[in-house]
Amino acid sequence: MNVTLPIGYDPKCSLYKREQTKGKAKWYISYYLPNGKRMQRPVSTKVTEARKLMRIKELQLVQGQFDEKDIKKLGALYTQDSPQEEKRLTIEKGLNIYFEVTFPTKRPETQRNDRYCLNKGFNFFQTLGRQYLDEISALDVFSYIRHLDQEDLSEATIRYSVVGIKKVFNCLIDEAQVYYGVSPVPRKLKIPKKGGIVRDRLASKEEIQAILTAEKAPQKGMYISPIHEVVSFLIYTGARLGEVLHAEWDDFDLEKGIWYIRKKPQCPTKECLGWVPKHHKERTVVLFPEALALLKSLPKRKTTGNVLERDESLKLLNSQNYPAKFVFPKGEIHRVGKSSQILFTRLDNPQNSWKVLKKRVNIQNLQLKDLRTYFNHTLKNRFGFTSKEAGLYVGNTEKINDLHYTPVSEEQIREKISRSSLFV
Repeated sequence: MNVTLPIGYDPKCSLYKREQTKGKAKWYISYYLPNGKRMQRPVSTKVTEARKLMRIKELQLVQGQFDEKDIKKLGALYTQDSPQEEKRLTIEKGLNIYFEVTFPTKRPETQRNDRYCLNKGFNFFQTLGRQYLDEISALDVFSYIRHLDQEDLSEATIRYSVVGIKKVFNCLIDEAQVYYGVSPVPRKLKIPKKGGIVRDRLASKEEIQAILTAEKAPQKGMYISPIHEVVSFLIYTGARLGEVLHAEWDDFDLEKGIWYIRKKPQCPTKECLGWVPKHHKERTVVLFPEALALLKSLPKRKTTGNVLERDESLKLLNSQNYPAKFVFPKGEIHRVGKSSQILFTRLDNPQNSWKVLKKRVNIQNLQLKDLRTYFNHTLKNRFGFTSKEAGLYVGNTEKINDLHYTPVSEEQIREKISRSSLFV
């Protein structure tokens, strides 16, 4: 059967050996059909003959010649009676299908980030003249990687962007089953090295002390920021920023000194009603005395959370306030005539206040997530926590805890070396 191959289909055959019986081996060829289905075929007991048959099969695939077994796997996709153009997916249609398929499994903020990242990537392919998904080649993907590198983006950002493109093709092939080409994204990505994908910034004791002892900034304008309390609690607990911003008084047992990080169906977040921990993993945190003392010093205020309502395309439709018991709310001063009233609402983004705080204490290149790294480092080096124990405390697996939150400290290495002689 001869068919018109989709643009971008580049058939490659590989050869491998499979043991059949003891002392006897059979050689197999492996290749992919235009619909993404993998074929594995026995060819010969001799490697020289197997290589010859592999080259013949590869030539047949290039010419669009398929045998009966291939046709069964191809199904009704490629027939002489069905025009190929109708089977091809445009970039726009493919993206819309992907967003529709993944919509139920992703939170609104994740959907919005996906749309921004993927639209940027596929718009780049369109500037290269690509209209259909099967026109995008591996060379186009490498061109996009080079384009992102020229924008001076981090290694992690470039990898995230390209992996997102790979997920689109995999979803359309495996889950939606509407795309019958192959993914142009190579299995092994060659991302420009820029110091690694894991941030290795460890705050010093002096920097942490400067943050904790910094005087609160005088109030300016109509906004009261809880940045000092938020940052202090991050330092004392190693928690994720989202866990702290959505912490409510009912989550704590101040008598026992325990923080219950749990699913909260009624907690108002920015995007929807209901908050869950990362990966839906609940945990119980035994608080350090410093964290407990900070909580007991805070007033319990009446707070609200503003929830944004969006349609399926993430267009903003409305917003609504829900009552809450946030521990670290922001304050907004509302003036009515000569009188004023302070309303406390959920703190959504402390980044600007964090920049101001860092400038006041003269600290550079420190991110809020670095405080989590510092806490993890403290658990392991001052308190003797194992990687597994520290991971359980902050909500990581042992592997992730070692990979992402265990930076190498030259000061710590020197201190350990000075403890004893090498040959004693």
